[in-house]
Amino acid sequence: MPKTLITPVKIFLLAITLILLSLFIYNSQKENHKIENYQIPAASPKPQLNENLKAERAGTITAAIQSTLAKAQGRYSIYIKDLKYNQTFEYKSQEFYTSASVYKLAVMYKTFDALEKNDIEKEDILSTINTDSPKKFSYSIGEALRLMITVSDNTSATLLAEKLGWVNIEKFLVEVSIENFKLTKEPESTAVSTAQILERIYTGNAVSKQASNDMKKLLLAQTVNDRIPKYLPKNIKVAHKTGELDTLRHDAGIVYGKKSDYIFVFFSDSPKPEVASETIAMLAKIVFDLLEVNSLN
Repeated sequence: MPKTLITPVKIFLLAITLILLSLFIYNSQKENHKIENYQIPAASPKPQLNENLKAERAGTITAAIQSTLAKAQGRYSIYIKDLKYNQTFEYKSQEFYTSASVYKLAVMYKTFDALEKNDIEKEDILSTINTDSPKKFSYSIGEALRLMITVSDNTSATLLAEKLGWVNIEKFLVEVSIENFKLTKEPESTAVSTAQILERIYTGNAVSKQASNDMKKLLLAQTVNDRIPKYLPKNIKVAHKTGELDTLRHDAGIVYGKKSDYIFVFFSDSPKPEVASETIAMLAKIVFDLLEVNSLN
């Protein structure tokens, strides 16, 4: 009698087990199917300005630039980009200028590329003898980078550029699609080509995120601040590089505003270069204020 009762119980339990196992397998397959077909949600689009506000901003900025430069002597080239709204404002931005110390942005870019590839190390020593005196200059690559950008030291820049090769730096810029930045003769560039380097740094695409961040830190430590930052609010950070030579006065940087971030590039060639520096400073303030006011928030 006990034998006939145990058999049906076993059969029942086995049936329940098989049903549960089938359900588990089905659910697992269903879940795997979901995972395989899952698509990562698209990144939230950048805020868009309506066409009326976009046109209003363009008209206002253009009028401000033209008004400021109406009485200015010499040539000017300007490229401004609102990085939040992806809107650009340009004035003769494709014209070539002798880049003066702005060329050091390109040397910095290539130096970090070489560091990333382990072609050089920050501790490597660069040395030369000044042709005008018996004094020997000797810097590590890391120190040369700092001096080249923060105080615009020419010896450091030359040591780095000769270590990497002027031709190699220019070829590198072409390879990464930075156009119209010339180094092999007299360094020349345009406001647009200079802005391209700055935007790569801002977005973290200059060599790598870490390299871009390190470049930004160097530019934030710039000690020559008589142009773009001069009249901006003290709490506004500017990562920038100046350039000056004879009649040239340039400044190119990333401005970290309260409502957006901007790229400002100003090139000038004027018979009164000190006045040109002041013109750049005033125009940077005017444009910054207009952009901060005419935004969505």
